[in-house]
Amino acid sequence: MAAFVAGELIKVASIVGLLVLVWALYPQLHWGAMLIGLILALKANLFAFLVKT
Repeated sequence: MAAFVAGELIKVASIVGLLVLVWALYPQLHWGAMLIGLILALKANLFAFLVKT
């Protein structure tokens, strides 16, 4: 259980780190579009499963 929690913590920390890096490198980024694209990319396997079955 501790390994799972540690893995999830590392995953969340890396996502936050990447978002901060994007913020630093692309100050003119439209955040709404980026976050919607991120959510859709994370849910792509669910959409593929729904289409396949």
